[in-house]
Amino acid sequence: MGDMDQEDAPQKVVRMKADRDAVPLWEPERDEPVSWEDLELPERLAAELREWSERYDARLSTRYRWQVRGGLRGWQADGQRLAAWLQSELGPGYRVEYDGQ
Repeated sequence: MGDMDQEDAPQKVVRMKADRDAVPLWEPERDEPVSWEDLELPERLAAELREWSERYDARLSTRYRWQVRGGLRGWQADGQRLAAWLQSELGPGYRVEYDGQ
């Protein structure tokens, strides 16, 4: 019965999106950032998420030009990879939505 209860429980949604000077993980229902500590992410994943977000911020400071490796496509591809990694770390109790716009 315990497994059935777990399967019926609604998934928590985490949206991964970049926003100026912000943690790139959001709780969509409240439109609030999600704390890194609450998710207990591996340090390497957290560091790569920070770097991905910082690349977005760098673009904003250069009049929206992508001057870092891979440009927009590289940033979006890295975001998709990180979203898949995040999903695998969080497991079936979460649904990761990636917004790489």
